[in-house]
Amino acid sequence: MDLRSRRRASLARWNALAIALLVILGPTVPAAVAARAPASSKQVDDAILAALDWLRRHQSPDGSWKAHDFTSMCKTPCANADPARYGDGRGDAKHDAGVTGLALLAFTGFGDTHKAGPHPEFKPCVEKAMNFLIGAQANSDDPKTHGCFGSIEHEQWTYDHAIATAALAELLAVSGDRETLAQSVKDAVLLCLEAQNPGMGWKYGVRPGKNDTSVTTWMVKALIAAKNCKLDIPEDRYTAALAGANAWLRRVTSSAIGRSGYEMPGDEGSRLLRAFPDPYPFLAEIPCMTASGYLGRASCGEARDSDAMMKSAVLIASHRPEWREQRGKVLSTINFYCWYFGAQAMSQAGGDESRAWSKGLLLALLENQRHGTKAKEEAGSWDPLDPWGPAGGRVYSTAMGALALEVYLDSSRRQGK
Repeated sequence: MDLRSRRRASLARWNALAIALLVILGPTVPAAVAARAPASSKQVDDAILAALDWLRRHQSPDGSWKAHDFTSMCKTPCANADPARYGDGRGDAKHDAGVTGLALLAFTGFGDTHKAGPHPEFKPCVEKAMNFLIGAQANSDDPKTHGCFGSIEHEQWTYDHAIATAALAELLAVSGDRETLAQSVKDAVLLCLEAQNPGMGWKYGVRPGKNDTSVTTWMVKALIAAKNCKLDIPEDRYTAALAGANAWLRRVTSSAIGRSGYEMPGDEGSRLLRAFPDPYPFLAEIPCMTASGYLGRASCGEARDSDAMMKSAVLIASHRPEWREQRGKVLSTINFYCWYFGAQAMSQAGGDESRAWSKGLLLALLENQRHGTKAKEEAGSWDPLDPWGPAGGRVYSTAMGALALEVYLDSSRRQGK
């Protein structure tokens, strides 16, 4: 069978799977919403610029973004639209390195670096963030700590380190500034490799014996970005690391329906139990780990037209983004994490259902970005109302919202739309 015939057969299987699953589950976006006019590229551009400008205004003088204390940069403290219910949108201070990495990824993803870019007003932000992360990097004789971004004292440091590593590796790739960035990124990558469970993925700490899909996908993202930077790290180390990551991601994914678990097939994913005791206010069926796992597997080289990947793509497509808050027994569907990774997965999967998913993403984000006279301080941001808001706060939600829109915009432009 030639390549064109294989592609045609793959599309036929994709459509059949999509139709079958949508018949069972039904669309998750109301018909009235699905019928609205699509957003223009300018609307998406403007939304991203507004988000980046909010991040610019709330960057700390030391170059970081604060998950908890970002309000110190507010003229009047930012608050959620419903503060009585959701509070002030602050996260956890131990994740400052991670949210700084997310914000930096958002600027770089829109073409702005510390060297050049289409928006000169963002150049100082990128430079300060870069210098903060390099300055916060651990310098140690211990390979289990050397190169770490932020504190290694808190249990979940691997999340923050992976995100910051990905951010500086992307900045190095785009800017070409090897003199400033190459050694820092190399040290960070070596710690990523040191922390991996042999032949498997990552979780918290160095070779802890346990794996999870979320940390593993962030580590894959960091390694793929770094691999393109030619850091004098042997190619076989990347090859082995990505093979181990893919082995874990395949193990944790159901072969029957394509759903990826967090620590094992069939689990309900990760939760911030301290922030959200039972009853959990978020819809457990939202395929967060499936979206991140799909991207991880694709990045590791798994064929997108394989049955396993197509089942995962169909499952993601069947849960189109919708901004729905929890009301009584109706659970919340807001999830910036899933929307960011889902945007990347749907961009790679392609097809009509992927385009419908992307339309849901635009509606969810464009219609709920804070703006207007009653939200001057919050203008450009998104209220952190998803499962990870208590960890990353408003900086997390705004960076992830911008990143998801950047993925959509890049995919649309590549397709000539």
